[in-house]
Amino acid sequence: MFSVTSCSCARARASGSSALVEHAWASLFYLQNWAMAFGAANYQAAEASTASPFQHFWSLSVQGQVFILWPILLLGTAAAARLTGIPFRALATVMFGTIFAASLAFSIRETAAHQSFAYFDTRTRLWEFALGSLLALALPYLRPGMLPRIVLGWVGLAAILLCGAVIQVVNQFPGWAALIPTLGAAMVITAGRTGHRLGADRVLTAGPVRKLGRISYALYLWHWRI
Repeated sequence: MFSVTSCSCARARASGSSALVEHAWASLFYLQNWAMAFGAANYQAAEASTASPFQHFWSLSVQGQVFILWPILLLGTAAAARLTGIPFRALATVMFGTIFAASLAFSIRETAAHQSFAYFDTRTRLWEFALGSLLALALPYLRPGMLPRIVLGWVGLAAILLCGAVIQVVNQFPGWAALIPTLGAAMVITAGRTGHRLGADRVLTAGPVRKLGRISYALYLWHWRI
């Protein structure tokens, strides 16, 4: 009995070590999200005994993939603008608008059908980056007055803070539910620094909040039990 138990434990340790090496390589090459997706990991219910110390880097892997893809798309758009004479901004808006719509539709469908896989799937997350790109393209032309900016700031901040408390993110992300915090972030960015005593930026630029922002990613890496 002791021998069988010892062999089982040894095999379990070997399997765990092999998985750990695989996750290390996946993180190194910004593929950790796919390793998590194909491993059918449950992000919200990861157990301390099975969690990988590299699993936190799944979101960084998605970002790394986008940081490679986006410049390629922008270079292609710039080349198309030169060939067609169509303004770069117009072509970029159409491109990112198409990515936003297609990725969001895919995200909603896949989240409903295979949520545990969709959570880590790069394709279900591209619309979030596309939304930021669309906002960057539109910001120079957005000139809301002081009152709308104040309202946008507070509504956006509330959407970000209340998202996890109001929405069951365990089985609804990243589909339509992810629109709430991302649109909230877009509102806060659009509001900008109002300088008004009633503006949300008065809170967001406070010393303690800025210090928290500087260590926010480290806090994210820490929050999942391992």
